[in-house]
Amino acid sequence: MANMHEAGRKVVEELRGYIENHEERVVVNPATEHGPDVILDGEIEIEVKKSTTSVSQVRPWEYEVLVIHHTHTDDQVRWYVIPPHIVMMRAVNGASKQHGHLPLECCNLGKPSPENAFFHEYEVEPKDIEKAIILAHAQGEKEDKFRKFSKELKKRYEDSSEFEKQRLEDKNRIEDCMSSSGFEFAKGKRGVVYPKHQ
Repeated sequence: MANMHEAGRKVVEELRGYIENHEERVVVNPATEHGPDVILDGEIEIEVKKSTTSVSQVRPWEYEVLVIHHTHTDDQVRWYVIPPHIVMMRAVNGASKQHGHLPLECCNLGKPSPENAFFHEYEVEPKDIEKAIILAHAQGEKEDKFRKFSKELKKRYEDSSEFEKQRLEDKNRIEDCMSSSGFEFAKGKRGVVYPKHQ
């Protein structure tokens, strides 16, 4: 079975095939935790998601056009293109949070299906993907309040990711101290520490 990054790369390559003159117009970024997967025409930042169930690990604060490649239970592939301000709205009304404190930081948007009215509105034919991406970007750019708020969130979450990194480093240091001093966490009892059995 292909790993998530490998499967995602295949979808990015498929997406490139639907964009005219993609060799000159599309930059594909290496797989990362966040940041755009693809940049079109030097300015349109795109998050690409491959989904067979729900659309997870979306970061609305990044304010990128969201392109989803979804394989439905009928094995039919469907594409969705969602403007960034709509992704932000969905995050606070209909999405569940993931890997963070708030859905605007990281969320699961739910399961695309022909019956899901939210996703159905943004379904596009492969031949129309390029046009839909350009339109979604233009719509997002017009929404000044959302764009400004996403910049505030970006600063907040980038600062908080440093905080989270530091928190994990601190936790690891505490665990090293515990181990070298003969302490261990009790199995199944969160927060309880016992000396190691000699």
